[in-house]
Amino acid sequence: MATSPMQTDGPSAGQEGGRRDEARESSPSKKQKAEDAGGLTLEMIREAMRAELGRDREELGQTIAQVSQRVDGIEAGVTKQMETTNKLLQIVTTNHDKQTDAVSQLKSEQERQAMFLKEFRGGQEELEQRLALLENKFKGSSLNGGSTADTEAPKRPALIMGGWPDDQASSDTLQKAKDILRQLEVPLDYSEIFVPGLKRGYAIIPIPQKWGETEDQRRETVQQTLQKVRHANVMLGVNPAGGHRKLWMSLSQSPERRRKSRLAGKVKRAMLEMGAQLAKLEVEFSTGSVWYNSERLSSATLETPQQAERAGAGWVRLDMMAKTLGKPLGEVQDSVLSRIHIFLFQEVITDVGLFFDSRYKWTLIYGKREGAWRGEGILYHSSLGLHHNSKTHTHAVSTTIRNHRSQTRMKLIAAHLPHHATTEQTAALAAEWGEHMPRNKVWMGIDANETFTTTPGGAPQAHSSRGEELLHALSTWKLGMPPQSIATPTFHPYNTAMQSRRLDYLWQKGYRAEEGGVHVCRHQASSDHDAVWAIVAFAPEPQHQRTQWGPRRLAGDFQSTLDRNPPTTCGDPLHDLRLLAQALTVPGGGADRFHESPQLRAQRRAAHKLPQGGAAARAAWKSISRARKQEQRAWQSSTIHKASQMDWRAKRSLDQLGGRSGWEHHLLDDIHWQHKLITHFRSIFHKVPQHTTAHHLAAIRTALTIACKHHTWRPFGEEELLEATATWHRGKSTGPDGISLEALKVLLQDPEWSTRLTYLFNDFLYRGARELRVAINDILTTIPQSNGVRQGSPDSPVLFAAIIATALDDVLGRTSSHLPPKGGPNPPQAGGAFMDDTYLWSHDRDHLQRTLAELEVRLAKDGLAIHPGKTAIIYSEPEGAGDFQIGGERVDCLPFGTEITALGSPLTFLEPVAAITTAMNHRARKAFGKHSKLLCARTPIKARIKMHTTLVRNAALWASQSWPIVETLHKAVNSTQLRHIRTMMGDHRQPGETWVEWNTRSLRRARVQLHQSGEPRWSTFLLAQTWGLYGHMARSTQGGAEMLQWKNLKWWRQQQHIPPSWGGIRHGHRFNSDADPERQIVAIGGLDWMQVAQNRQAWQDLTQTFVERFDVPWATGKQGSIGNIAPIRGRSTRPAPPVKRKLRAGGGSTALPAAP
Repeated sequence: MATSPMQTDGPSAGQEGGRRDEARESSPSKKQKAEDAGGLTLEMIREAMRAELGRDREELGQTIAQVSQRVDGIEAGVTKQMETTNKLLQIVTTNHDKQTDAVSQLKSEQERQAMFLKEFRGGQEELEQRLALLENKFKGSSLNGGSTADTEAPKRPALIMGGWPDDQASSDTLQKAKDILRQLEVPLDYSEIFVPGLKRGYAIIPIPQKWGETEDQRRETVQQTLQKVRHANVMLGVNPAGGHRKLWMSLSQSPERRRKSRLAGKVKRAMLEMGAQLAKLEVEFSTGSVWYNSERLSSATLETPQQAERAGAGWVRLDMMAKTLGKPLGEVQDSVLSRIHIFLFQEVITDVGLFFDSRYKWTLIYGKREGAWRGEGILYHSSLGLHHNSKTHTHAVSTTIRNHRSQTRMKLIAAHLPHHATTEQTAALAAEWGEHMPRNKVWMGIDANETFTTTPGGAPQAHSSRGEELLHALSTWKLGMPPQSIATPTFHPYNTAMQSRRLDYLWQKGYRAEEGGVHVCRHQASSDHDAVWAIVAFAPEPQHQRTQWGPRRLAGDFQSTLDRNPPTTCGDPLHDLRLLAQALTVPGGGADRFHESPQLRAQRRAAHKLPQGGAAARAAWKSISRARKQEQRAWQSSTIHKASQMDWRAKRSLDQLGGRSGWEHHLLDDIHWQHKLITHFRSIFHKVPQHTTAHHLAAIRTALTIACKHHTWRPFGEEELLEATATWHRGKSTGPDGISLEALKVLLQDPEWSTRLTYLFNDFLYRGARELRVAINDILTTIPQSNGVRQGSPDSPVLFAAIIATALDDVLGRTSSHLPPKGGPNPPQAGGAFMDDTYLWSHDRDHLQRTLAELEVRLAKDGLAIHPGKTAIIYSEPEGAGDFQIGGERVDCLPFGTEITALGSPLTFLEPVAAITTAMNHRARKAFGKHSKLLCARTPIKARIKMHTTLVRNAALWASQSWPIVETLHKAVNSTQLRHIRTMMGDHRQPGETWVEWNTRSLRRARVQLHQSGEPRWSTFLLAQTWGLYGHMARSTQGGAEMLQWKNLKWWRQQQHIPPSWGGIRHGHRFNSDADPERQIVAIGGLDWMQVAQNRQAWQDLTQTFVERFDVPWATGKQGSIGNIAPIRGRSTRPAPPVKRKLRAGGGSTALPAAP
């Protein structure tokens, strides 16, 4: 093993060396020597450490002393601040005590002053009473018992002239008033005329007394001025409602006199509303006095009688009103219902949904949600405005009434809290109702099924958790309870053992009700709830405007009225025509309405006199309700009976009774209905700017002006006008102008007025229209119009159809050369149009696509376009139809066999007879169902069959002249006719009779009734109409004859003599010759039937031959007779009646075999 030259000390060596060193150093002599040699001893170290610790102690002591000094300073500062704070608190406490003493003294002083004020007020009231007694004594001591003089200071007499907008500048109003007075040449001095205020729509004209002029002369001058202004009938523009602003003038009166006149007017109106006779009423407006049957009812100048009540500027005697009218005092006192224009109903029997109805100026909104037992309703007078945002809620109905004149809105809510609703359900209902609660203007009527009372302060309070929840919601909505006699019960259970209580309430926000209460009328309404009513203070009276439109008929004395009103030479001719037309006619069309009998009205008056709420009143009103229902049913049955006997006035009455009403309310319920209306009509009548139309019309007028230089102008004459108006129907509703067709016909018979009307009609043809007026519910909406066509004029549809026809004729003329021939010559016409319905046909797809494309370009020049979604294309083959490009969209052909409607008739390439039969039956069912009450009435069947022909046949056989002459189709129409007559006869199945037996027997009876009535069968009528149509088309010169000559039967006969190898044309294998009506026409008229048709009389003489040839027989004669109606063949030698002999000998289509 090799060794290393390095040596390494291990641990044992180190430890051993250390022990040797420690042994040497441990000896005392060596240790002393070592210490002496170094100079540092242990004592020296201890001394040094002792000195260092002393210095540290001194420094620490100094630091502690400094900290103690600082703590002493802080304690001194805090103590001083605490002393200052305590002093301030003592000052505040002292001031508070002084203020409390001052407030106590002030309260005592206020109580003392309140006592003094109360004593002073009592003395003032006593003084006022003494003064009133003194005044009454002076009034009673006057000789005439009253005075017509004003109590105010004497005022200078003046006239008020107005009619302009209220926000018009005073300078403009003044200038316009002066101009009108100057033009009318009034005899009054109007130099002192003025307008009070910066913006007013009226002016005041003081009436100065000229030097030397007597009072009578001045009064005559004023009367002449008033008459001139009123007779001038000056129009000042259009008001916000769409009507005309008229100039008015009246004599200025003082406020005192107006108050007296108002009192007399209200008493007069109240008497008339309660049935008073106008001839027995005497009214003196200057004193507020009203007499009825020589009994004074009111006055504003006489001393107040003991039995009278204060009213306005005077007094009124309700007891005398009741005595003179023969009514109980309670009814006169509760006559406030005639002033109410809003009714909120609960527990209305209705279907699920929201419904509208309107009648006699009243609008009803009612409905309910799914799951509700009954619904709610709102009835309001239409003069208040239009309804918007009507909705059904859970147990509630709401709507918003907006007045189009004042633009005010009012929310109406009719709610019902069910009796079984829990507190949680009540909170949920209130939360839902609250979502639709506006910030102001709310009326809410609720059947709360809770009895509320009032606190001593007048606040309502509940007595259940449900009631508290409802009151909390009402207070959250800030609804208040108007005066309504809350202590009076409104619910009177039919079970008399139960106690009556108050359950119905009115709540409102944004109004102040001056009075209210409970009206006992539950027996009148057939209910167990009385009505709660409230009268709103300072509410504007609804304007009951007389309806000017609707049907009108001639008045009894129209001739004398016409003689007294010749046409004037100045003024507005249209306005004069309107006034005269309304004077010649009276409202109402040729229809009747149900009226109560005199006995029922007397019974109603007697029930009003009974104490309401008792058992006698309940029995009386039940009897009245029962009698009215009986009378109404009897009137309806009588009207149906008359209508079934061809009484068209009765028929019109039934149509109006059962006609659809209230449909417009769904459109008007949208608050933006007017904006949508304007947008819709502007897209139709205002497509181009107004100046563009004016430029075109100017060019037309220029051309007419040039033409008049070379041609004689030939206006329409009176004879032509009479001929044009001969087709006018009676009973048509008028427009807002009230000019009826009946009045125009009468005026055309008058020599003077016929000349004026001829001039007006000729003038109309040279005028365009700048605006369109749409009248909806007393609101006229003006829409700008730029196409120049007048609203309602007869040239409107004619011009529109002319535009379509011109464009179509132009396009077809250009594309006809692109149609390749196929199987002979091309058709002379490849399209047709009726109004906006356009029809194109072609045997080449590319030709049809080219025609569509060019037609789009041509129609775009007139602002028209083809609607891809309203375009239907059918193909005569099951496959290979393809698609077309229309308006940038792809339009696919409809599947093979699809039916499209062309002018009301189905058109298809697959089973056309079945499609025609289906459409015919559908129209027949609808027409028969519409008039089923008349047709199935228990009246003689002969007249009802005639009515069936009039009402149902034309609807069922619509466009039947173009139908194919097929026996199957003729049998189908006859079967439909017989089934209707069977239903009209009421022939039902007998017990034990099978359906086959009943069908055979009933149809035979129906066929006999049809034959006896003399009415033709539908197949007979259809064939006669077809024969007449083809004759008319053959005589036409506008394209109908050309289409009939194209590939007609004569042409096909010629092709049959030409071999196919030489170019002869043959029919396709799918051709059905029976579907070509020309074959039946040729069978009677020959191949040259179009030449025969040129002679109208000759063609008409062949009608019966054509019908007899192709009409189906009355019966086939193949079935046997029914056993129980087989004729008895006895041995009688008496000859048969002449009628039966004729039927037996005739045979064919006139005989009546046994089988159908």
